[in-house]
Amino acid sequence: MSVATLSIHTSDRATFKHCRRKWDFTSPIRQNLQPKISSFGVQWPLWFGTGIHKVLEMYYDSIANPQSAYIPMWQMWQEWYAMQVVEIHRQAPGYYEENIETFDKHLDLGLGMMRFYEQYATSNDKFTMIEPEHDFSVPLDPTILTASHPVYGPPNPILYEGRMDGLIQDDQGRIGILETKTASSITEDYLAKLDMDEQCTSYLWAAQHEGHNAEFVLYNILAKHYPKPPTVLKNGTLSVDRSQGTTSRLFLEAALDNNLVGTDWWSSERVVNYREFLDEQGDSLFITRKKVLRNQWQIDNCGKRIAQEVQDMLSDPHVYPNPTGNWECIHCAFRPPCLQMEDGSDPTYTLEENYEARS
Repeated sequence: MSVATLSIHTSDRATFKHCRRKWDFTSPIRQNLQPKISSFGVQWPLWFGTGIHKVLEMYYDSIANPQSAYIPMWQMWQEWYAMQVVEIHRQAPGYYEENIETFDKHLDLGLGMMRFYEQYATSNDKFTMIEPEHDFSVPLDPTILTASHPVYGPPNPILYEGRMDGLIQDDQGRIGILETKTASSITEDYLAKLDMDEQCTSYLWAAQHEGHNAEFVLYNILAKHYPKPPTVLKNGTLSVDRSQGTTSRLFLEAALDNNLVGTDWWSSERVVNYREFLDEQGDSLFITRKKVLRNQWQIDNCGKRIAQEVQDMLSDPHVYPNPTGNWECIHCAFRPPCLQMEDGSDPTYTLEENYEARS
């Protein structure tokens, strides 16, 4: 069998290293399967994150094209959500109605996050958008790919493909990538892992092959919550619980509305400490940006690893699972056929009924 090109996607790399059996199920160069919504429902973290990315893409597209009509981000989210619901009705009739509370929760969450993001971006976007989120396709060096694919035969032109967030230029003239991520919470451990984020390093490598001298990633991390006014207690004062998710501005506005500014409560040590905490945290409880530089050695080395991993993928590798007790394994959409393969059952019917080819 011969094909004009062979595409390796960024998601293939992560899945191949995480679990070869899942990679075999999902990769376009293998079985190329995805779970049906009618069988497994919505994969909520992925679904929600995809929507946030889409709205930010539309937002920065509109900034790059000032002639376009202004649409607030919350409305962009609402329109994306409505289109998704139509598609879900088509693919899985009744699923939306059965899960209306979960859908409504995600609708409200997206509306709140996008309202806050637009306010934040207006004051904090200290960069110029060169090119909004876009697909990339970079040919790999055929001289270092010697493996013969078990189906496609000797190496054809092989493309490394994916979708990177916007290319930006900072206030020092450097080119980088604005990489948006959504997280349940923004912790020190979460930030620490970005230094070794292989996916975004590969985006820099791809951007350089597109002709952009990209050298940094500006991580744009959105927590899956948004600022809300503080809780008013029964005694007429305000809650100073640090987990409630408010800001200095909202706390002050609530204090003014309840005639608390200038009172003994307002100047008490506990409240002063809380106000200082809010001032120190700023918006970082909800949106954090971290710029991570990559030197040329790191970027070039990433390109070499891409070729090495692709070489392994095309060498008819052994396919086996990587069972763990973590969330990704326990909630994997391909867990049913995986368990069948483990106990010696035939997963053919399960795969045919509950999964479909990726478009």
